[in-house]
Amino acid sequence: MSYFIKKYLVWIGAITYFTVMLPGTALAVETAHIHDARPAAVYHCPMHPQVVSDKPGNCPICGMRLVLSDLGITGASPSIQGRVPVAISDVSQNSLDIGTSMVEMKPLEKTVEAWGQVASKREGTPAAQRPNKSGIWIYLELREKDAQFVKVGDTVMIRVPALQETAFESQISFIDTEVNAQRGTIRAKVLAQNIPTDLKYGMSVTASIHVFLGNKLVVSEKVPLFTGNRSIVFVYQDGTFTPREVVLGVEANGYYEVKEGLMAGEKVASSGNFFIDSESRLKSAVEKSAHGSHGS
Repeated sequence: MSYFIKKYLVWIGAITYFTVMLPGTALAVETAHIHDARPAAVYHCPMHPQVVSDKPGNCPICGMRLVLSDLGITGASPSIQGRVPVAISDVSQNSLDIGTSMVEMKPLEKTVEAWGQVASKREGTPAAQRPNKSGIWIYLELREKDAQFVKVGDTVMIRVPALQETAFESQISFIDTEVNAQRGTIRAKVLAQNIPTDLKYGMSVTASIHVFLGNKLVVSEKVPLFTGNRSIVFVYQDGTFTPREVVLGVEANGYYEVKEGLMAGEKVASSGNFFIDSESRLKSAVEKSAHGSHGS
């Protein structure tokens, strides 16, 4: 007898055993499979996705009539708390203005805003700090959270509101090491050269400091959704948007640094995020309600 015939008989014997000798077991497995595959009727509130029911009724929050959900029950799927992946066709993405952008490595730059004034004649600078060149001192106030990015030598554009926003460029000369507890600021000092001829001591100024932060993994500022202490993005692949928690770093000029959770080259939702999130939360609530009804 050939090997293949023997193998065939073994399979026939196994099937006979499980369907004849143990009919209850085989029937239970098949019945469970059919039961799990059958979607339950679930109703939800269009305005409050967390409100779901297995029968028609009204939303207890807004009183709106519950509608029958058209979301399929898919069983176990990768998710984060309260959210699951959602599939959206290309046609629907276009009609809903849903767009994606790429996670990428790029040079990250930040503009730090500051304010201050031209130092008065009475405000001298310690000899140890004064460079051996002429100029006029301008004292700038940096927000404590921004001061960490600024360093000596950074380019600063100074504007003088009293002189019709006259602007001139200089560099950061010194940065104090102590925080002004009352203001929550750190002082930076600029020894300005080539200043406007009508600039006077004591005049108020505003300033923009250009800071280079290095090459970073980034996403557009439109990508993340912030929910309490969590930052969530929707990663796009093969027509499906999957929620993923990420750890973000500095925000700079329209981008967020990504510290954890994404890789360069991945696509993420950058418009229509709130719609995707609503669908994701709704589907999660529907699945939870359906699984709960199966278990009861």
